[in-house]
Amino acid sequence: MKTAILADLHLTDDFNTVKSSVLKWALDTAQQLHVDLLCCIGDLTAQGSDRQTREVLRQLNSCKIPYCSTPGNAEVRIFRDGRNANLFDVPATDDVPVILINTLADEPVAEDLLKLEALPDNSGFLLATHSPQHNWSPSAQAVLQNALRRGAVTAVIAGHSHHDADGILRGLDPDKAAGGPPMLAVLEQMPDRSWLRTDVVMPGIDPADWTAAELADFRSNIGFSTMWDLLPALEFAALYKVANVELRPPVEYNTETLEAVKKWRECGGKTLSLHLPDLKPVDPENKLLEHALLAHKLGCDRVTLHVPRVTASEFANQKERLLEQFGASLQVLLANDITIGIENLHTCAGKNTFETRNFGCTIDECREWILLLRERFNTDKIGFHLDIGHARNNAPLSGKENLSDWYCRMGDLINGWHLHQVEHKDGEFFNHQPLTGFYGKLISLGGMFMALRAGQLPGSTPMFLEARTWEGNVKAYTALMRILGDVKQK
Repeated sequence: MKTAILADLHLTDDFNTVKSSVLKWALDTAQQLHVDLLCCIGDLTAQGSDRQTREVLRQLNSCKIPYCSTPGNAEVRIFRDGRNANLFDVPATDDVPVILINTLADEPVAEDLLKLEALPDNSGFLLATHSPQHNWSPSAQAVLQNALRRGAVTAVIAGHSHHDADGILRGLDPDKAAGGPPMLAVLEQMPDRSWLRTDVVMPGIDPADWTAAELADFRSNIGFSTMWDLLPALEFAALYKVANVELRPPVEYNTETLEAVKKWRECGGKTLSLHLPDLKPVDPENKLLEHALLAHKLGCDRVTLHVPRVTASEFANQKERLLEQFGASLQVLLANDITIGIENLHTCAGKNTFETRNFGCTIDECREWILLLRERFNTDKIGFHLDIGHARNNAPLSGKENLSDWYCRMGDLINGWHLHQVEHKDGEFFNHQPLTGFYGKLISLGGMFMALRAGQLPGSTPMFLEARTWEGNVKAYTALMRILGDVKQK
C-alpha cells in the first residue's frame, strides 16, 4: 500500500502562478510512482474560496488515483461556516489503512477521536491530519499515544508547519516550504504494518541543481544596502567585487564618499542605488528633491522610492498632487534616464484596513501607481522594486496575495529587489532580518526560482540584501555566496 501525501499548496485565485505547476507536478509524480492513494492533509487552497476549491477538486478528480482528504485552517479563511472546507472532508474507504483526523482548528474533531479510539489493536493505520499533534490538547494527544501503543496506528503524518520533521512534511508551497523546494511524501506500508516514508522533492528548483552559468548569473545580481555604515560597506563591496550597492541616507557628499564610490566602480561595481525619502503630498523641506539631486551627483544608476505615504483611502483624492510632487522632486532623475524603482509597503498591526493602512500594500495598487507614472512622464525607466519581506509580512492581504502572485502579476515591471527574512518572535513579526538561506521558515525563495525559470521574472536585476543592520547584510551576503558556490567567500 503506497500513499502519496499532499499538503500546504495554498493555491490562490490566480492559476497562472507557479503553484499551478507544482500541483501538476505532484499529481503527475504520484502517477509515475504508481501510488495506490492520494492523501490530502489540508491547506491545498490559500483561503478556501469557491474558485480555489473548485480548481483543486477538479484536479484531484481528474487524476487517475483515488484520493482521501481532510481540510486545513486555510480552507475556512473566507467561509468560516466550513461550506468549502467540508468538501475536503473525504474519508478513506474501509479497505484502506488510513484514518484522517480533522484538525483545521488545531484540536481534533471529537468524533474523529472516537474513530481513532475504535481502531483495532495492531491494525497498523496511518494517521493523516493537518495540524501536528504538538498543537493538540493533552487529552487528544493521550488518545493518539494510546493508539500508537496499541499498534492501532503505526505512523503519523501532518503538515501546517511548513517544515520537515518526524511526522511532519514541509509541503508543496514554493513560497513557504522551509528547508527546500516543494515536496510530497510517499508512505508505503511494510509487511509488519509499519510505514516507510520517502520524500520526493520537485527537481530543477534548488541552486544545487543549477548549471555553473546559472549560478554565476544569480550571484552577480546579489548586492546589499549599506544601511548606515556607508564607507565600511563600500570597502567590503570593492574587496569582494559586489556588483550592486544601495546607499541608505544620510549620505555625506564629500571626498571620502566620492573616493569610496570610485574605488568600488574600479573594482567592478555596476549598479549604484540610493534609497530616497518618501513621496508625500507636501514636502516643505524638499527632502525628496534634495536626495534626487544627491543621487545624480553621486552618479547613481537607479534609486528606490516607496509608494506614496498616504493611506489607501486617501490615494484617489491625493493622486494628482502626488504626481505633481513626483515630477517636481524627481525631474533631475527623469531628465537623465536614471532608473526609478517603486517599492511596495506592508500592513502593520492595528493598521491593516483600507482606511488605516498605507497605499501600495496590494498588487493592484502598486501596478496602478507605476503605470500612472509611466504614462504621465512617458518613460519605462520607472518600474517595480519588489520587497519580498513586505509582501510576505502583509496580513491579512498576504493570505490572498502570496509571493508567487507578486512574481506573476508584477514580474513584467520589476527592476529591483529587496531581500530579507521575516521572523516571528513573541507573537510579533519582524522584517529586515538577515536572509542567510533560500528556504527559511517564513520566506522561501522556491517560488522566485520557479518564476525565473518560467520567464515570469527578469533575469538580470539588482537584488539588495536589506537586513536591519550592516552586520546583518554582511552575514547574509557571505552565507548566500557560500550556498551559491563563490569560493572567495568561504
